[in-house]
Amino acid sequence: MSTRLNVSGGSQGEVKRDFSVGFFHDGVRAIGLNKKTSYQFRILPAFDANRFREIDAEYATSYLPYRDKNLNPDSTNTEGFTPWYYVFRVHHFLGRLNKSFVSPLTGHHGSPVGIDPVLDCYMHCKKTDSLKHLIEKPKNKADGFNSVVTTPRNMPFFNVLVLQEKQWVNAVMYCTISAMDDLKGKLALRAGRNDAVISPEWPDYIYGDITHPTQGLLATSRVSKVGTNAIETSCIFFSSRDGVLDGSQTAPVDPATPFGQQTLSGRYNLIDPEKVIKVATYDEILDYIVKDGTIPYAVIVAACQPHCARIPAPPSAARVAAAGAPPADDEIPMEHNVPTFARPAAPTQAFIPAAPALPVKTAVVAPSFTQPAAATSFPGVAAPAFTPPAAPAFTPPAAPSFNQQAAPTSFPGAVVAAPGPLPTFGQQTAVAEPTRVSSAFQASGGSLSPAEQAEYGSLAQEMISNNGNALPDDKMRRMAELGLRVNAAS
Repeated sequence: MSTRLNVSGGSQGEVKRDFSVGFFHDGVRAIGLNKKTSYQFRILPAFDANRFREIDAEYATSYLPYRDKNLNPDSTNTEGFTPWYYVFRVHHFLGRLNKSFVSPLTGHHGSPVGIDPVLDCYMHCKKTDSLKHLIEKPKNKADGFNSVVTTPRNMPFFNVLVLQEKQWVNAVMYCTISAMDDLKGKLALRAGRNDAVISPEWPDYIYGDITHPTQGLLATSRVSKVGTNAIETSCIFFSSRDGVLDGSQTAPVDPATPFGQQTLSGRYNLIDPEKVIKVATYDEILDYIVKDGTIPYAVIVAACQPHCARIPAPPSAARVAAAGAPPADDEIPMEHNVPTFARPAAPTQAFIPAAPALPVKTAVVAPSFTQPAAATSFPGVAAPAFTPPAAPAFTPPAAPSFNQQAAPTSFPGAVVAAPGPLPTFGQQTAVAEPTRVSSAFQASGGSLSPAEQAEYGSLAQEMISNNGNALPDDKMRRMAELGLRVNAAS
């Protein structure tokens, strides 16, 4: 009997990298706003944790207004926003292998050491003159967008109802912090004298409460330039142009209806680290950066050894795979971990769990409706108070019935992209204990002399020139000793 390769043919055999894997537990449907794809979605409200507990039956469909006058003002000098979004500290496109993590620094203020090994490496380079070039961004874009050693970035996450494959489904959406600042700027825009009132509770704001179950507006994403540096990123829009209601439409998810109850109860608890958000541990990130090889091994040893009991041995040059430069800082990949698509399991490794078959999450299908004078995507709701413009920028589609007798179509120009599979990594070999520094030398402490600092920089440069591979044992031992002296001096 002839033998065969264990591979799939056609499109099923194509391997696509999914940069966002690592943020979420399996089974969480998540979408990152990105420049290549336009989405149509509805931002959902925060749970009402003030009146209900998670174990209460009412909690699943509870909601809060998008603002609270009793909270401290937002950065836009408007009433503070309730927790319909959360900002986590993450590593995005980390290293050559482009994996992403939610940093264990999430929930911590400032830059404490001993919590995230990447930050420990950054702080070590920052206080060592001969290593400062590792934390500087390249001046030439051909050399990449990020410095060799980075810091965690802030990334907002929020619940949405999004149009995917002609169905409205619950998902977690995440975007750049620039896009969130742009969104908050839009929500601070004041209504004009002749503008219709979207939310009676918030009449001063033109777009009203964009999370309210019956008043919230439909949102779309498209590329826009934001900030003083005119950075291009995928932003959120509610009308044909900012500051007007032309092209806007309401998207009710009324909890008094089965559709609204299913939508609200389908929200993810974004602060659940066991089922939704996967926060990486110190050791998981440490194993990854050693295997990845972007950060010089000597820097990792010197920066992280005071905070952990064991550092893995460096990989050989053949196993440090150059997976390609990551996208620019404000570029985010497409959807991740969508349960309705079958995807192959990733190879089992010591630092990356195997990806099991993803459970199917029941799609939320919007009911059918007949289009009233004021267009709306959802049925059973009276026409909004304002009169829509004669020629709105978006022509609303015919939404499907709740019993799935029909399927909606996306707005013109909206593109729904299929998710890619998990990235493929090589197998990790057994790791060895690092070279230890004698207690007598550690006791010497003190800062480095000029000659020692020059020696340390020379050894670090030699390792960088050697593609991050380990030097002879005597040199590695000397680098570790000098690195610990730097830490002792700080």
